Formats: sequence, structure tokens, C-alpha cells
Amino acid sequence: MVRFSYPEPYVNEPSIRRLWFLIEQRKRFAMQNVYFTDCGLRHMHEYRFIVHIDPDEIPMLRQHDTFPQWLSDQLESHPIKPGQEKRQPPAHKLIWYYHQKNLEPAPSAASLPEYLWAMRHTKRSLEKMVVSPGKTKPVYDMDLATGLFSHDVLACAYGKCERGSHTYKRDVAYLAHFRYDCQDFCKQPNSTVDETMLLKYKDQVLPAVTKVLKDLQLI
Repeated sequence: MVRFSYPEPYVNEPSIRRLWFLIEQRKRFAMQNVYFTDCGLRHMHEYRFIVHIDPDEIPMLRQHDTFPQWLSDQLESHPIKPGQEKRQPPAHKLIWYYHQKNLEPAPSAASLPEYLWAMRHTKRSLEKMVVSPGKTKPVYDMDLATGLFSHDVLACAYGKCERGSHTYKRDVAYLAHFRYDCQDFCKQPNSTVDETMLLKYKDQVLPAVTKVLKDLQLI
């Protein structure tokens, strides 16, 4: 945990913070880059890879059972050879797909409790999303990355990153973003699809999450 505070002369009071957050967006993003880079550099000798995932995002792996397995396969497809570090991607990026919060869960997930919110929200729309840098999230390779921001790498150990980060097709793996209302598009026939990949973990996740919430007296 790192204490986060806004720079002077802004007062660290909730309403002022929110106002600064909305009005000074360029400064806000610049300040966030400092925190991302600080996190990466402080832990770069503990971990080869560091991933930036928000609480409303979950990796969806179509061909792998675990995130380390997926990453291991990516390393095999981009082997590092001595003297060729500049040819390696400084980050491996997953593209967003929105899982809309106003869509009903698939029958296979409907019986899950509301507090397994992400696991219950199995439906997403088939509406096409434009792929842009702001709709991806990186797994930073800390052998190479030395300057970070939320969606990619700013600087590499050898200076300017000569090779861009590698972005993966969503039919292999993607990052589910649980926040978007589908609105009128999803009222059309055959406009949604079920993504039930997370349900294979429900027998492990449900008792573990339930125990924690009971211990915290939240349920």
C-alpha cells in the first residue's frame, strides 16, 4: 500500500480531489505515471513481470487455465536471445471487452450469490469495440520496462523502447472490463454472447470468498 496524495497547492480533501481529478486530467495522468513507475522500479528485482489490473477487470484466458501458463507461452513465442533485448516486447497487452452490468447472467451462473459479481456477469454484447491504447492493459516485463503508465511502457532500460508492446488477439485472451451499460444494442436479437470461462473456478472461489466475507461480518 502506498499513500496517494495530490500535489500542492491542492488540498487533500475529498471534494477538492474530485474537482482536480475532473478538471486537471493531463496533470492527473502525469502524476499517476509517477506512481506506476515507482511501483515497478521498487519491485523490479522481486518480480520479472508486473501487471496493472483494476478491481473491475479480470483476465479471460480462452486457451489456458492460469495467468502464469498464458504468460509462459508468450515468453516461448518471444524468446530472449543475448544481445537482442531491444527486439523483445517491453509489455504484453490484453485488450478490453466490456461485460455489461445490466445484462442478466447465463443460467449456469444465475444461482451464484450477488457478491460474486464478476463471475455472475457472464454476458457481453457483440457490439464491436474500437481497439485503442486506452482500451488495453499491460503486463510489464521489468527486465526491460523502466517508465510505466496505465496502458503501456514509457521508457525501457536501454533508453527509448525500440519495439512496441505486443497486443494479443481477443480470441486467445482478453481483459474483461465489468462496467459498461449495453443500452439499446443488447435489445436486438442475438446481440450478446455468454463468456463462462470463469465458472470453472466457482467451486474454489465461492467458499473462499464466502469465508472471508463472513469473517469480516459483511454477510
